[in-house]
Amino acid sequence: MKFALSQLQRFCPATPSDPLELHRLLDDLGLEVKRVETLNVGGVEDTVYTLELLANRGDHYAYSGVARELAVRLNAPLQTPATQSLDQGEAPIPLTIETDKCLRYALAPFAVKVNHAKLGPDETKLLEAADLVTGHALIDVTNLVNCELGQPTHAFDADTIRGGITIRESREGEEAHPLFAEESIKLPAGTVVIADDEKVLAVAGVIGCEESKVTDTTKRMLLESAAFDPVAVRLAARKTRIATDSSARFERGCDPTLVPVASERIAHVLTQAGAAEPTGPLAMVGDWADAQHTVSLDFADLSAFFERDFDPAEVKRILEGYGFTAVDDTTFRVPPHRAWDVVEPEDLYEELARAVGYNELPEALPAIDAGVSASHEQDVEATVDGLLTAHGFYEVYTDGFYARNVREQLGLKDGDALWPHVEITNALDKDYALLKNNTLGPALQAMALNRRFQSPDVKLYEWTRTFHPAPPGSDNSASDSDGAPGVTERHVLWGVGYGAVRPGDWGGNNDAVDLFYLKGVIEELGKALHLPFTFAELSDDEPLAGALHPYRSLSVTLDGRRVGVVGEVHPVTIKAFNIKGATPSYFELETKALQHEPVREPMTELRAAPDVIRMLSFTMPASVSVKDVLPVLRNAGPEWFTGVSVADVFEKNDDRAVTFRVAFAGLPPRTADELNAACDAMVKAVTGAFGDRGVKLR
Repeated sequence: MKFALSQLQRFCPATPSDPLELHRLLDDLGLEVKRVETLNVGGVEDTVYTLELLANRGDHYAYSGVARELAVRLNAPLQTPATQSLDQGEAPIPLTIETDKCLRYALAPFAVKVNHAKLGPDETKLLEAADLVTGHALIDVTNLVNCELGQPTHAFDADTIRGGITIRESREGEEAHPLFAEESIKLPAGTVVIADDEKVLAVAGVIGCEESKVTDTTKRMLLESAAFDPVAVRLAARKTRIATDSSARFERGCDPTLVPVASERIAHVLTQAGAAEPTGPLAMVGDWADAQHTVSLDFADLSAFFERDFDPAEVKRILEGYGFTAVDDTTFRVPPHRAWDVVEPEDLYEELARAVGYNELPEALPAIDAGVSASHEQDVEATVDGLLTAHGFYEVYTDGFYARNVREQLGLKDGDALWPHVEITNALDKDYALLKNNTLGPALQAMALNRRFQSPDVKLYEWTRTFHPAPPGSDNSASDSDGAPGVTERHVLWGVGYGAVRPGDWGGNNDAVDLFYLKGVIEELGKALHLPFTFAELSDDEPLAGALHPYRSLSVTLDGRRVGVVGEVHPVTIKAFNIKGATPSYFELETKALQHEPVREPMTELRAAPDVIRMLSFTMPASVSVKDVLPVLRNAGPEWFTGVSVADVFEKNDDRAVTFRVAFAGLPPRTADELNAACDAMVKAVTGAFGDRGVKLR
């Protein structure tokens, strides 16, 4: 999610104005900064941070949640957006909940004045920074409050609703037409939906439907604000294969107390903008009640865990800043927005450590009694890491998402094997719209970044996974896949590089990272792991074939099965990724192939005595083939002769000398005279057969 510095300062005025200082502070709080941009927001330059947020922290998916972290660390006040109080009363239409998976539901009626009214300057800047401005006030305001508070809301055109609204589970065979979809989809039975008397209005917590959306002609709006069970929303998103910003927040656990607050915030913004005004009370239904769960701390255990003393006053300040309520000196009530993930004292330890700063805590390892042996998979990973590092590769971690244009950059077209992706509907950041289904795209993005920084020689690798939409009816039974229904995951190791194999080599070695170098690296991996990798011509059905050079790429096989690719990237693909002055080469191997049971060569019995070796060197013109000389030497050898091979070929101008390695059995022992006599006989045989053609002993 994107956060603008100026907007964070609205919620926490103490937020540092220095972009680098804030960057470091966010990282130290465990809010990993993935990208920093300077954008023109509302005519003014602003610093915008893209944060990698944790799966268990739904409250962080909003400005208020991130600002709360800053306020606690900086011991500063947290400011919340202005709201307009709404009286609670009866709904303008019948409103019913028929499922316990809806915790709380609110409905507020509005009269629409101007659909395309402009929101306030601060609100508009926030939406511009997130690239969410549609120009339609009724839509923009729901996106705004979603970003500000982390509470998804939805606007219905009241004139499209027939009868009342019921929150229930879908029936067998029931269909819905989600927003932005070309046609209706069949809903899995048991999916929580919002419905009127005739149709489904929304898939609860995931997405609204086309038939009830607000438009330029909307005159009356019904504003929905609700809290749903996170597991129910996650199942709905996966089964319908629709992932939205709303579902991302609900899946991580919502705050039911925000249901009326979000409605009142929207009422304030729309009234201030002159776009709409409430025409009736806020209707609330649902049985949710705060469980008021409490957690008690043992300060002796807390201090022993971190090897640092904690002052009770300091602990109280921090936890109250995070929204916890002190029941007594050691017991704290969990706030509703943390009810989903705070259940035991160790959860509070994490809160305290983050507020103090991990760098401020002493370094210490817990005592352990015994260890365990590494698994085969861990041994394989350590072997591969060591070998690639020895070759000068650096391990990297790329994003699990990329932009839609990566498909076109790779030369993919609709119908290609890699065209289908798990897509994020309404992604807040267009660069995170698709879950990656290949690793070549992220690898080339890394190459392009290094070239922009003028890095002359780069070699990178990563252990990662790709995500693939499963065909309808798939049981996800592929041997190299796992994942949720509708999605398969493929675990891979990839590497990419360009430039010199050994940059700065004082010996003047100018070998480049290319197909042959990476092929050698894979062969070396195979030897280290006792896996007989082989190589074959890259077939046209290889998903990445179009992005690799057709004459400088190969398939990697193991036991007759294709387990990877290696090759030079196609020039057209290099240009598409704007990589200038470099020609990257790439390899990819299935992780399970690397973890295959090692193929051990059978042991050979050692001989009691080694062969006796003699060298015979002949002057040989080019007209005499070595292939013709070898059988003559074999036939002239004694019974205890064991083999002959070419040891060396020396050529200068028109002269050529060939040295043969001749082996004799070591047992029984032979005298020097016997060996000399055998060699003489072999020499005479060769000169007798080829002497008239210029062959002679050197």
